[in-house]
Amino acid sequence: MQIADNVIKAKLEQVYWVSGTACSGKTTVARALAEKFELGLYNADEMYAQHMTMASPEYQPSMCRQFPDLRSWFCQPLDEYSKGLDTNLREALDMVIIDAICLSRERPLVVEGSFSPKWLQHIAPSQRFAFMYARPELVRRDFFAREDKQDVLAAINALPDGERVREHVLNVVEHSARQWIETALQCGVQMFERTDHVAVAERVTLLARHFGLKG
Repeated sequence: MQIADNVIKAKLEQVYWVSGTACSGKTTVARALAEKFELGLYNADEMYAQHMTMASPEYQPSMCRQFPDLRSWFCQPLDEYSKGLDTNLREALDMVIIDAICLSRERPLVVEGSFSPKWLQHIAPSQRFAFMYARPELVRRDFFAREDKQDVLAAINALPDGERVREHVLNVVEHSARQWIETALQCGVQMFERTDHVAVAERVTLLARHFGLKG
């Protein structure tokens, strides 16, 4: 079954999408935005494990792909690794959309996660979609410094060639950031850069202005 984009768009009229590269601050800003304007908050990354329980090899082959061990996953060739990450996110997006439709019935909702502008451009108006990014060198610097990546870092460091694997993962993350930024530029979506000199409050103000939120 396929549902037409215009139907999905109508059902998502109370949803604000905050997407972007790794290390762009989208989680922090989305949380602050939801608190300030009393919006619902949905973190797509936090729902991924639950979505995996629904995944089927017939409909979500990338999400269901099995690897013999962690090293086999981390050490895929750069292009293959990057493509696999994007495909996993795209397959999970269908589940995110259903969740967002259900949750936004009660009140407006901020959905935060990794969504390519090309995936959402037909179902999310430009005034309800924002793309946050950090320059690739900043992504590389901060990726493993985040609290939510400490388990991944520990698993990588436990490998015999952990340092080399870590550098490979950073190469993939930096490559993906460059690709996503290029896609956002091509799609003409509103972009918000995270730098060390722009405070969270300022970015929340800019995002609220873009979304037309008042309060």
